[in-house]
Amino acid sequence: EVTGVCSTAKTAQVLAYGADRVIDYTREDFTRNGRGYDRIIDVKGFHSLFAYRRALRPGGVYAMVGGKTALINQLMLLAPLISLFTDKQMGLLLHKANQGLDVLSELLESGKLKVFIDKTFTLEESPEAIRYVEAGKARGKVVVHVGGTA
Repeated sequence: EVTGVCSTAKTAQVLAYGADRVIDYTREDFTRNGRGYDRIIDVKGFHSLFAYRRALRPGGVYAMVGGKTALINQLMLLAPLISLFTDKQMGLLLHKANQGLDVLSELLESGKLKVFIDKTFTLEESPEAIRYVEAGKARGKVVVHVGGTA
């Protein structure tokens, strides 16, 4: 069972991507709802490391893909201790650039992986693209075309 956590505006989109249920973070804090999760993949780093630990079931795994620098630093310092002294594993999900792209290509081509492209920009529009993402307006991936037109 997959639970997606997002804002009200993105609920339908997350369900369309295949989530079994969605938690609107503007109405409910999933780290305090008492449900417990086997795996948490975090792309924003919004809560404290201890809140994520609380949300994990025994034997659970938390992996941070992206987030704020302060939380990344906290994770690098404390995750080894949490993982050593509890039955919960916590860490950063790191990926070497350009490795595994063949697998991603196959998943995209087969339709098993879906990507929603919200907006495209030209390279000259990069500052506008960055402002768009930083403002939290993106409802999917934002693409910057290096050559040609968006």
